[in-house]
Amino acid sequence: TRLIKEGKLAKPELGIRFLMMPEMTGTAAYFHMHQERIPKTVAALNLDMVGADQARGGGPLCVEQPPMAAPTFLDRFAYKLVEDTANNTANFTGTSDYSTVHYVKTRFSGGSDHYIISDPAIGIPCPMLIQWPDKHYHTTSDSTKNLDENMMKIIGTVTSLYGYGLANGEEDEWISYTLHHLGKISSHLNDAKEWLMKSNPSKKQFRDAFSFYLQYEKDSLAQLDSYAKLRKFNHLRELIDELKDLTAKQAEIIFTIGEHQLLGGTEKIENHDWMNAIYKRQNQGPVRLVDEIGTLSLEERYHWLKKVEPKIPLGYADFILYWMDGKRTLQEVLTLTHHETGQFFPGYVKDLTELYLRLNILNKIGDA
Repeated sequence: TRLIKEGKLAKPELGIRFLMMPEMTGTAAYFHMHQERIPKTVAALNLDMVGADQARGGGPLCVEQPPMAAPTFLDRFAYKLVEDTANNTANFTGTSDYSTVHYVKTRFSGGSDHYIISDPAIGIPCPMLIQWPDKHYHTTSDSTKNLDENMMKIIGTVTSLYGYGLANGEEDEWISYTLHHLGKISSHLNDAKEWLMKSNPSKKQFRDAFSFYLQYEKDSLAQLDSYAKLRKFNHLRELIDELKDLTAKQAEIIFTIGEHQLLGGTEKIENHDWMNAIYKRQNQGPVRLVDEIGTLSLEERYHWLKKVEPKIPLGYADFILYWMDGKRTLQEVLTLTHHETGQFFPGYVKDLTELYLRLNILNKIGDA
């Protein structure tokens, strides 16, 4: 802000807004009160537990992807910025450069404000930067004495480049990023293939799940094209249109390799009448069950919080709600969530949807 006011940086074409508020509740309240800003906001970046000395906290810097129900290129853009910023040394001959800072890219897990902002019901793509795990997290030892000057510099630089790059980056710079993005698609698809192999899928399961990841790549590129349209980057749009078919060509190679890796897993199919139901959420944003069940009896609250929820991976219900768009059947929602997380809990989802109906969180549209 100071550099822009002093004229050392050009005034950006798009606005940049900093939000500092109570975690979760403040973000939910902000978007509830400023609905008009949602469609005008093209991107966000969530910072949580960043800037700490990694030797003190113990965890790497994670660049977390938004949920796949909200496809985006932005987590990869953020990761590229981390990569370029953090690399601070090289080998003896300079043939390889690398970082003394530990950083990784991770799948969506939630647990911070980006799980609200990136909810498809709000629809603002929002990666997260977080240093995790951190042994001081939510303890009395979580203080500024754990901060590290170099990590603060890296986070500040990445955040500035992310915000200003999106708000005012030149078309040539975005063409350079897009070529990098296109070149990495095969790597992302191969990572998806390797991840899918861990569950020993059947041939059909692998084909369906791999198609899901291929579609995500296409949708992410389409979001990049939408950004280029907003910025009136016509050459960039022409480039994306010219090269987008390379995605399918890269996918064909990786899919063929994957088919040869299959070990003949069997497919377990569950199909019940209740899975044909179509539901729509009544409100924007994800649901915190503990906040919603206050009207239930003590026995019911105990049952859900102590007997049911501890048996299900944290955040699984969020994935279910993200895919629930008022058009998909519950069977489709379960399948998409399984593709994204590798987790499948149909009995839990059946009970959860019934509870959400009682609490007026969901509305049943009908049956397919």
